[in-house]
Amino acid sequence: MTVTSSTPSSSLLGYSHIVRYNSRLYHVQTEDSGLDNPHITTHLFLNGMLMATLRCGYAGMLSVTDLEPQVCKLMQEQHRAMIRQLRRGELDGLIRAQAGTLRVVGGRFGTELSFNYFFAGINLSERYGAGGR
Repeated sequence: MTVTSSTPSSSLLGYSHIVRYNSRLYHVQTEDSGLDNPHITTHLFLNGMLMATLRCGYAGMLSVTDLEPQVCKLMQEQHRAMIRQLRRGELDGLIRAQAGTLRVVGGRFGTELSFNYFFAGINLSERYGAGGR
C-alpha cells in the first residue's frame, strides 16, 4: 500500500508484510525517507529484533518528472528482494548470529519461543535463565 502526501518533500508511506519462514513469523517493513533524505530502507524483524536492513538511495533520480511512481517501484522491488532473500535461506546465517538459537517450546506451534540471547559477548540465557529474561 502506498499513500502520498501533498507536500513535495514528504515521504511515501511504505510496505509492511508478515512472512512465515521456518515456522517463524518475520516482519518485513519498507519505507521512504523523503526527498530531503532520498533513501528507501527495508528492515527485517523477528520478534521485534532487527535482523537485516537493505537501503538504497535515489538522489540521482530527483530531477525525474514522474519520480513518485519510480520511487514506488523501487520500494516494491526492494521489499520483494528482502522477502526473496529470507525465503531462499540467504539470511539464515545472519539471523542465527543476531537471534541465537531459536526453537519452538511446548506441544504446539506458536505457544512459546525460547531464545539463547547474546549481547556484547554476554550469554543472557546463562545470566537470567531460559529465554534471556
